[in-house]
Amino acid sequence: MSKLNLACCARAASGHATVTPPRSANFCTENDPYEEHDFGAFDVDGHTIFFKIDYYDPTLTYGSNDPADPTVTHR
Repeated sequence: MSKLNLACCARAASGHATVTPPRSANFCTENDPYEEHDFGAFDVDGHTIFFKIDYYDPTLTYGSNDPADPTVTHR
């Protein structure tokens, strides 16, 4: 799906798409090898939307040197 199509889907789905974190996620070494819990998916109108949470430096140019430190990390 192209970025344009995704944007159109997002506009069409806004107002009735709700994302609720699961009460118990099935994270394991096969689907979360680095144990970061930073990737997921949800369904909207028959479409699966995947997402990834990244950790950037304060300039949003590179990856953060210390993702656990909120003073040097932007998500």
